Amino acid sequence: MAKEDLRRYSSAEIDEMNRRGEVVPTPDDAPTVDLDEDFWRELEAHFVPLSAMRSAVELKVRRTTIDFFNGRGDDATLEMSRVLDAYARSHMKKAS
Repeated sequence: MAKEDLRRYSSAEIDEMNRRGEVVPTPDDAPTVDLDEDFWRELEAHFVPLSAMRSAVELKVRRTTIDFFNGRGDDATLEMSRVLDAYARSHMKKAS
């Protein structure tokens, strides 16, 4: 994605967009995933250093999710990356 396509919004701007109906909430019937203890063990066991990351992506994430990761005190985007990596590895392991 070209840099000129990137946009940053403050929490207040997102709240205003939500008030105007420009933000679509996750449907109540959206599928959910239960994460077992193996998932969280994999998260710690397969920590990937920042230097090993190869791609940057734009990802739309619910404000509550961002707030959760920001509230943990660590680098929120790095922590999200670790969770996604652990999730993928746990499912690859189950598929084989």
